[in-house]
Amino acid sequence: MEKKLQKFLDEAFAQYGDFPARADVVAELLGNLLEKYEDLKKQGKNDDEAYQATVDSLGDVSEIMEQFPHATVSAAHESEA
Repeated sequence: MEKKLQKFLDEAFAQYGDFPARADVVAELLGNLLEKYEDLKKQGKNDDEAYQATVDSLGDVSEIMEQFPHATVSAAHESEA
């Protein structure tokens, strides 16, 4: 499950490139998500239910990114305009 959650985080943060705190942010989130997943499994959820509830609990990555300096988001938003 760790690899599946790592892939989810890699995809969620892909648009932000390699910002300075990326490794730390992703590592902390991965730990939190694994803990959440295990808690849900203990509550009786099956693998798929626990995974979906875990990734849903992350919320909007852009809100997390507001806390960290990064250049890629500005460029991405400009290209959408």
